[in-house]
Amino acid sequence: MNGFSINDPIEIVLSADHTAQGSALPKFDGFGDFVLCKLSGSADWAISSGLGSQDLVLHFKLAPKIIASEHPELRRCTNDWEVTILGHHAPYSFYLSMGDPGEDKGIEFIRTSR
Repeated sequence: MNGFSINDPIEIVLSADHTAQGSALPKFDGFGDFVLCKLSGSADWAISSGLGSQDLVLHFKLAPKIIASEHPELRRCTNDWEVTILGHHAPYSFYLSMGDPGEDKGIEFIRTSR
């Protein structure tokens, strides 16, 4: 995964009023091979049904500061960002799929204390 490291400081802070703050949220190309951009900024969030009938998706609409990669695919980077919600009971975690969903390649985010 070009442009991403497991040690990258990614942060998602959700508020009860459906606002959020995101920092360095990675957007990958369709194959999950490289980072198109990283989004940071304030956001509105909503929960909706995902592709699978049981999936819930946390959808962010950011007013971003885009940190662009040097890749020519950058023009496909938008201010939408989604993660799947894992679990049916707290504590929940988020999963960002990358590339073909059948490959089960992605990033799992877990809650940390502040």
